[in-house]
Amino acid sequence: MCNMAYSYIGILMMALLGGAGPAGNQLLDYIPTRAYWQLAGVPMTVEAMRRELAARLPVQEVTHQIQDLASDSFEVRERAAEELRKMGAAALPQLEEAAKSKDPEVMVRAQSILRDLAEERQEMTVRRLMAIRTLGELKDPRAAQVLQGLLHSKQPFEARYAAAALAAIGGQPYQRPALDARDRRKDVWLLPQNVGLVLQISLPAGGTVDPHQVMARVAGIVGTAPQAMEEEANEIAQDIIDLAHRTGNFELDCLTLGVNADPQKGAVAILRGQYDPKTLVGVLQGLGRTTIRKVGSWAVLEVGGGDLTVICADGKRLVVLTGPRNMPRPVGELTSALTSRHGGLQQNARMVALIRAVDTNCPVWGVVDINPRYVFDRNVGVFASAVLSATAAGDHLDYTLKAQGQDAQAVAQAAQAVQTNMQNAARYVQGQAFLPAPVREPVAAVLGSLRVTAEGTTATATWQMKGSPLGMAGIWLSEGMILRRIVGPAPRPAGPPVPVVPLHK
Repeated sequence: MCNMAYSYIGILMMALLGGAGPAGNQLLDYIPTRAYWQLAGVPMTVEAMRRELAARLPVQEVTHQIQDLASDSFEVRERAAEELRKMGAAALPQLEEAAKSKDPEVMVRAQSILRDLAEERQEMTVRRLMAIRTLGELKDPRAAQVLQGLLHSKQPFEARYAAAALAAIGGQPYQRPALDARDRRKDVWLLPQNVGLVLQISLPAGGTVDPHQVMARVAGIVGTAPQAMEEEANEIAQDIIDLAHRTGNFELDCLTLGVNADPQKGAVAILRGQYDPKTLVGVLQGLGRTTIRKVGSWAVLEVGGGDLTVICADGKRLVVLTGPRNMPRPVGELTSALTSRHGGLQQNARMVALIRAVDTNCPVWGVVDINPRYVFDRNVGVFASAVLSATAAGDHLDYTLKAQGQDAQAVAQAAQAVQTNMQNAARYVQGQAFLPAPVREPVAAVLGSLRVTAEGTTATATWQMKGSPLGMAGIWLSEGMILRRIVGPAPRPAGPPVPVVPLHK
């Protein structure tokens, strides 16, 4: 094991921060194709991949056993159930149909078998997706026929993977479907009324990230022997494969964050993408100290004894709530919002005005209604609100943060102080070892690119950042730690709210 405490999360953060290549927005993006099949003992050939995709038992054999689940004989029903369990993943398509049977005995037994085979089911799903992806990477026209047959598959991700593989074989570009701004905004209006900060991050359609290539680049940065990094990469690949076999593939397209007006009371994160709700519930329950209840039609899980509350929605949205255990969380408000598609945020006039003042078409945008509880630095205290936006510019994003105050002189002084603090922070990061080099470099680059100016009662900060927009969250976390080491907290005195002034049309 190398001396930097690397993990899957570490590799992911390095990719997201732009220090080690592009980032993916699906779990399978982080599984290298060759490593997957080597660990499975399967050759990377068209014939082998065809066999993976054709791994089905004869329909008649499975159908016979499912029919026996309705037998009048208890012994026959038990024997059929046991045989179906032995058939494993190959019997899953027919079992999924049987689980919808109008015969209660067949339905209950099929559902029970499916629960027993849940992990095997996800492994089969992942193997099929990896086989489809591999056929595209092999670029052999002989694979076209089987891929064409999958273009209308109803199984999660299969049709998209088949389309991407066919494009690769034909030498054509392929872009994964992405949420448009209108769909993303729908998640914003699901947030509770009492939020003081909203941040939305849209992830671009990702691509494959090979841990072996990432670790090879990291080895050059940190001076670690390539062989040690190769061993680390193998362990990471195995960990990701094991995770995928438990959860199946999942995708993250957009993250919408709402922080309570009193940050100590917690936050709400709405994750938009695609996942299997039943599998996720099972995985979370398997962690221990997890309880589940129904609120309306939604599954609500208390994870870690109440550390997190998770609302499993419709396989496209996942809602995560944090906050002190001894304080109620807005579960009822959020489940009602998920049902009606309208949350309480629309009743918060100041936040609505701020959101209307920012370009919500941007891949990253945010607004904050600054109150004394948000003031972690004396310079923040002169402002009443701020809006953030980012636009794509080649291989990076250009960020603009505009903060509104009341006193022009105080705003000018704060802007100069923030600029100085950022320059100091950039030097501090470069000289300290508490951040690993692959993370430290992009953080220092962001801090070094930051420029702050003041015009009247408005301060404007601009900076650049490479990599996925989700890396901005990591930068903010790092920046917060750095600033707390350089400047102390100084809450401002309470005063009347400053009128919201639109900063973007």
